[in-house]
Amino acid sequence: FGRAGGGVVNLITRSGTNKLHGTAGFVLDSTRDDAISSSLAADPAIRARGKNLAGTEQQFDGTLGGPVIRDKMFYHLSYLELRQFSTSSNEMVTPTAAGRATIERLFPRGTSRNADLLMDISKGFEGVSRVAPVELGNGRPAVEMGRLITHYAQAQTVRQYGAKIDNRFGTRDTLAGRFLIHDNVAPNGGETLSFPSFITSSTERSKSVSAYHTHVFSPTVTNELRPGYTRFVLDSPLDMANPLGRTMPQIDIAGINTTSSSRYGISSTFPQGRTFNNYSLQDTASIIKGTHTFRFGGELMS
Repeated sequence: FGRAGGGVVNLITRSGTNKLHGTAGFVLDSTRDDAISSSLAADPAIRARGKNLAGTEQQFDGTLGGPVIRDKMFYHLSYLELRQFSTSSNEMVTPTAAGRATIERLFPRGTSRNADLLMDISKGFEGVSRVAPVELGNGRPAVEMGRLITHYAQAQTVRQYGAKIDNRFGTRDTLAGRFLIHDNVAPNGGETLSFPSFITSSTERSKSVSAYHTHVFSPTVTNELRPGYTRFVLDSPLDMANPLGRTMPQIDIAGINTTSSSRYGISSTFPQGRTFNNYSLQDTASIIKGTHTFRFGGELMS
């Protein structure tokens, strides 16, 4: 309470019972019935295909709960896995085949560092639509630039594991413990706004353990003590296919691209990674008065 604006949401997590019970689920979604977006419609290959790029999303989930000691101690296990396999796209501004020929003619290899860098960044990617000349001035011919829809594999795997145990001490006290693991692995989840050869990965992993002690003073007054610990690890390395991304700055050419659209190079926010450990101790009291519920307490975080 008091650390940030917002609302208070009360949740009741599922626990085991005296009977063994569980659930299982599977969801499959495909892009076959998705509409073609306006940006993808500009790609000749998509128009020829007549339907969206291939992609699926699969979700597996299950729970299992039951007694450890009847009427006293119970366990509950849960699992969730989300798999995403699809093809994402960017619209890049890049020299056309004719534009590359003009650059090579005006600036033979080794005579202009900037021209060499532009050719290396856009190597293998030639503009094919919305072609427009870019004037160089000083009597030099214009360089033809165009747009190209580039595609890259978008795969993501999310796994969540949960375990909870509840123990009752008489009719007034309950002690519960919970352990959660969350993994999110995205091979192409870091830099995604540049050419496919500059796309990087991202990994998130977190572990959380917490305990809950609930004491019932009366039918209208309860108190809950919750110590907890969470460890979070984020890693977004420079693991792109094009080695230029490890050393070159992010380039913005006026009239051609920006730092947020058709990005040349890697965003200045990469690489990034951090690890933090959160320790918390919270105590909350609840009092019911007629049709009103009052909650108050304190929290220590480190």
